[in-house]
Amino acid sequence: MHLLATLSLLAACAPAFTVPKGQPNGVYSVTYNPNGTEIHTFLSPPVAVNATTASDVPGILSLRSSVKARQYSTALTTSTTNAANAGLDAQCIGGVLVGAGKDFYSISSCTVAYFCNFSYHIFSSGSIITSNPIGTRCYKSDRQKSATIINGQCGGFFTGWNRITSSDGSYDGQYGWEELCGAGSNFCGRGVGG
Repeated sequence: MHLLATLSLLAACAPAFTVPKGQPNGVYSVTYNPNGTEIHTFLSPPVAVNATTASDVPGILSLRSSVKARQYSTALTTSTTNAANAGLDAQCIGGVLVGAGKDFYSISSCTVAYFCNFSYHIFSSGSIITSNPIGTRCYKSDRQKSATIINGQCGGFFTGWNRITSSDGSYDGQYGWEELCGAGSNFCGRGVGG
């Protein structure tokens, strides 16, 4: 029980990032300097929603999954949500490695779709438990399955996210989409409203 409580506390302390105001549409990665400063790196321009992309490898959505909705949210614009998700899909084709402490996000107008890497490895030495972030993979197929789960739970194109975890923390990823304009732009800390 003590280990579970410790893991929950570690997960709750995962850093969140803020999308800089005026950030252009496209796909980005975000990492953190040791002092906590965010580094946003442009990865690719927006992609067409109907763009043909390579088939994806099977993801790992068969692990534990939990979905969350932002209370009192309004539906996001379907076209911008689809476009933001298409950008993330193109970035995650084939199970792309997302480095330790790194997240991906895709902007389309006032919608942001994202993949958060919360994966970690636990080291135990006596009574001291240490958690070190590790790299993991994002999958187009898991993002798409997560969209089906989010839409089913939250309603079509309402703000939400789906977190997929393994019991040992070696895979802990979150796919979601939220409003970028208005309510805020702080992501991967359980969402703007979480």
